[in-house]
Amino acid sequence: MKYIIPLVLLFLQGCTWVELTPRGESVRIVDSTAASDCARSGYIFVSSRIEAGGFYQKEERLNSQLEALARNDAAASGNAIVLVEESMDGMNRIRTYDVYQC
Repeated sequence: MKYIIPLVLLFLQGCTWVELTPRGESVRIVDSTAASDCARSGYIFVSSRIEAGGFYQKEERLNSQLEALARNDAAASGNAIVLVEESMDGMNRIRTYDVYQC
């Protein structure tokens, strides 16, 4: 029992499941106006659970994870993404992004 509390605190403190890759760092999140001069190269879906281990993620952390996932995935086919849609499926938040090459 004495080890459980420190482990839970460590988990909650710095837990980041998604790291932005070097290729993902080159992908920008833009709005549709900024992407109007770019060529659309496809779309991607990303999702993340809003709850992990019985704890709900903070909105800021969840957004950061979804953006990192999208940027990492988009790096294979473009250098900019535009958020198209966000929805919920049970405990998962799902986002659709268009991918652009600018």
